Amino acid sequence: MLEWIWVYLGIVSSGLLILSLVRYLLAREAHTSTTSLSSYVEALEEEFGVAIRVIDTQKIRAFAHQGAIYLSVGLLERLERDEVKAVAAHETYHLKHSPNKFISSMLAVGSLTFFSFNDDHLADHYAASFAGKDALVRALKRLEIAGSGQRIKEIFSST
Repeated sequence: MLEWIWVYLGIVSSGLLILSLVRYLLAREAHTSTTSLSSYVEALEEEFGVAIRVIDTQKIRAFAHQGAIYLSVGLLERLERDEVKAVAAHETYHLKHSPNKFISSMLAVGSLTFFSFNDDHLADHYAASFAGKDALVRALKRLEIAGSGQRIKEIFSST
């Protein structure tokens, strides 16, 4: 009977050791991946001259708010680097060139009656000039952006 207890404890100990090793290797791989993403985000910050914050969510998110660009981990993992650059350039345009909320709201109201104001159209052209049209088109397709078909036509029609 005592022998079986020692065998049982040996099996449990071996299993725990193997699980610990697997956990260590997975954490090490995740850290390497995160470090690679961090260095790429830092390079984009330098290139565009804006702060880029990474949101810890797998949901696809990208927006500009109060002097910084926010990109989700899900977006960074789903897109290729040149596509991320296109998204970052698009958001940089909003950050640096888009009118503030009040003016943007007034333009939106004005567009209903007097003229058309499409800030995303301008941001797409800005992004295409930085990352290339192909990278921007691939990013729009991968992210399944609503109205991306029309935006892609506009990108290539203005050549």
